Amino acid sequence: MRKEKDEIIICHSCQYPEALAEATLAPMGGAALTEPEFVEEHKKLSQDFGQRVCNKYLEKCREANVTCGSVLLSQGHPKDQVCQYAKEANIDTIVVGNRGLGAVGKLFLGSFSNFVAHHAPCDVVVIKSHQAS
Repeated sequence: MRKEKDEIIICHSCQYPEALAEATLAPMGGAALTEPEFVEEHKKLSQDFGQRVCNKYLEKCREANVTCGSVLLSQGHPKDQVCQYAKEANIDTIVVGNRGLGAVGKLFLGSFSNFVAHHAPCDVVVIKSHQAS
């Protein structure tokens, strides 16, 4: 049930190359991904993409007369960022999607929605993708 003061915050998390290289490619020589020029260009592209994603959903909320805002998160791993932001902003509920990776995908990539469901300081609703059904 929607209350008058409810607000949707659209959150997009940008994971930058230094975190990616450290987490996934360092054992295979991922140092090239941490070159300053590459890092800065990737940060700009990630932030631009994130802003476009947020703007798309902000517009959908406005069309539906829903109070909304957006935030771009950019420090650390996205699953940690979302949980930390929820704590700092006193969020009531997080809604996340499920890409339907399957067992093998989860083994290599982990499950963002599973992590958030177990570590967030609030309720979490996981929406299955059409592919996951």
